[in-house]
This record gives sequence, structure tokens and C-alpha cells, in this order.
Amino acid sequence: MLRGGLTKKYIDIPELIANIKFKKTLLKILSSKPLLRDENYYPAPVDGFLLSMIMLDKGEKYISSDRHAADKLFVYKGNLLGVECDEEKLTSSRGQSFLVAADQVMIMRYN
Repeated sequence: MLRGGLTKKYIDIPELIANIKFKKTLLKILSSKPLLRDENYYPAPVDGFLLSMIMLDKGEKYISSDRHAADKLFVYKGNLLGVECDEEKLTSSRGQSFLVAADQVMIMRYN
């Protein structure tokens, strides 16, 4: 395992540098595509990963499917009130994140 300095653990800098390719590439800006009524996704070149954005207007509600992998959610703007997951209720504000276990129905309300 190579460590890149995100923690205070030992970093083998020569080995890290030997495994990094320093080459100029063109920046490719991803465009989102519709997934559901309130959700867009960004195509990824790998299996088992999906980056999506759920966009709710004030007072709207989003209900997830019960068939999904674990989800890491980031609150980008506003406040989420009453995020319900397996009978647990959360509130989150801009800049916060939380994890939703696989196959759990999630209900989000935007304020």
C-alpha cells in the first residue's frame, strides 16, 4: 500500500514518486445525465461506482430505492431535514456528509 500524505503515517516518498506518472493531459469535464426525476449521474469509467447529484427544491422529498450499494452523501447546498434511514432520523447542513448502508430506503426532505 502506498500512502500519499493524507494521514500522519509513514510515507515512502521514493516509492510513491516511482508509481506516479507525471504527464500532461487534457482536462475532460464530465456532464451529468438524467437518472431519476430529481437525480442526475456522472458516467464513470469503472464498474461499481456511481457519482450522482440529487437536486431538490424547498419542501420537496426524495425516496431512494431499497436496492443499492452503500451511499456516501454530501450536502452541497442548503439543509436536509428529516433524512430517514432504517427508522433513524438525521439532519445535515451544507458541508456535512453521512453514510447510508446498502439496501436501506432513504427519505430526504430539503429545507
